[in-house]
Amino acid sequence: MILTLTLVPSNAEPAGVTSWAYQLQNYDLPRLIKFQADLVVIDFSMDGTVEEAFTEYQISQIREAGKLVVSYISIGEAEDYRSYFDDNWIVNPPSWMDGENPHWEGNYKVHYWEEAWQSIIFDYIDKIIEAGFDGLYLDIVDGYEFYEDTKSDAGDLMMDFVGSISEYAKNQVSSSFLIIPQNGEALLSSKSYRSSIDGIGIEDLYVIPDEGKRQNSEILMREAFLDQLVSDQKLVLTVDYTTDMDLIIFARNSAKAKGYLHYVGVVELDELVDQEQLFEGNEATPDAFIPLYGGSLSFLILIAIILRRKSLIRIT
Repeated sequence: MILTLTLVPSNAEPAGVTSWAYQLQNYDLPRLIKFQADLVVIDFSMDGTVEEAFTEYQISQIREAGKLVVSYISIGEAEDYRSYFDDNWIVNPPSWMDGENPHWEGNYKVHYWEEAWQSIIFDYIDKIIEAGFDGLYLDIVDGYEFYEDTKSDAGDLMMDFVGSISEYAKNQVSSSFLIIPQNGEALLSSKSYRSSIDGIGIEDLYVIPDEGKRQNSEILMREAFLDQLVSDQKLVLTVDYTTDMDLIIFARNSAKAKGYLHYVGVVELDELVDQEQLFEGNEATPDAFIPLYGGSLSFLILIAIILRRKSLIRIT
């Protein structure tokens, strides 16, 4: 696929975006419409297939509620539940498809620099644009790290791919169409790469699922890359997956101090977590992920409640 494109530079941070939310499955459209967030990242489809894709009308309903709606798309792995996936590839893979991700069944590493894979992605992007989304949330951008030992230009090839996506989509829609890669923050050292995107999504910046707080040295190293994007007046969207209130407060305050927009989610990304209800007063609120209980409860009772909820919710 050969593209002749006119560069459309990315804008500064979208005006009025002060909060975001992230959900990839198990949608409740009325709740999604009513949910308090300026920007939402959702999948292109209810179940990953073209047949269950969100309609233009459904996307317009979410947008009319005052939200920017950004579509998730994996550009660094092929997913076997997507409509583009041919089951025959499992036994007879195309040249661009590599082995299965041992951590995510049904996800396969790809040679993201190959034309055949990129053609699949551009076709997918056309469908997202037709549905009326406000932008793209590009996952597995850090997939270049898998190939660094065998390809010295792995990072450059990923930046080229993201740049091509940005140019193509913005020329198709407008310069305000958002391009937000997830992870791979080391690439932000490149000024040209930063100019091709409108922000970045970062997972596990402050909390490592099932382990706890990330080491300060690691946090500071990652923040140094992200701060370059803040200086460019672009979005930094952070998400941590935890149920621990101390860690939630630490992550939220740390992100706020840096000018990042923080979201606490569940690792399955199958529900929306009301961020304000996480910090509300004395009463348990069933719509929130974990309610914050007020100071009228003793410390021991608070611990008992948290432990009880941890037994019911997968700890991430």
